[in-house]
Amino acid sequence: MQRLRVTEIEDFLTCRWLWDYKWNQGLRLPDTDERAGPRLSGRAVHHGLESALLLGGGQAAALRYAAEYLDQIEGSTKYARGVETCIRGLDPAYFDLAAPQVERELSWPIPNTDYVLIGRPDLWYIAADGAYIIDYKTTSKDEAERGRGYQTWSQQMPMYGLLVARYLAGLGQSLPVYMQHIIL
Repeated sequence: MQRLRVTEIEDFLTCRWLWDYKWNQGLRLPDTDERAGPRLSGRAVHHGLESALLLGGGQAAALRYAAEYLDQIEGSTKYARGVETCIRGLDPAYFDLAAPQVERELSWPIPNTDYVLIGRPDLWYIAADGAYIIDYKTTSKDEAERGRGYQTWSQQMPMYGLLVARYLAGLGQSLPVYMQHIIL
């Protein structure tokens, strides 16, 4: 079975050759500088939140983990204030979840194909009234790039929903699945 990640769906549906070259053979155009802008801020926020959710310590720990991440990258201190603002802006209840699933890989063999769908939602958890998927997103200041991001995100979240629903079905549970993007 060939792995098809949720983040690859747009390329897979657009052009199988592009998808194969980019995702399987690793032939990609040079990407933007990972040490600047929304990507760096997003990685720092993700790192802080994921570490705090897995290791505990609440919002204060998330702030500390994010700051430690930025400290490792030269010239990144100018993004610290924005990263802190993002983390402080989140609902504190996210830090008190009983059993958060953070970047946990879920999979589902797609029927009648040689593909298995793979996804790693940023955060998902089960509550009494359903399963909740939270996906953190950072955006570009460039309007065109931001619009492209929204298009890609709109395809990812239903795929995450499908994977969580299939996981729950495997446990014999049938719960509604709620999905939310948190734009950082």
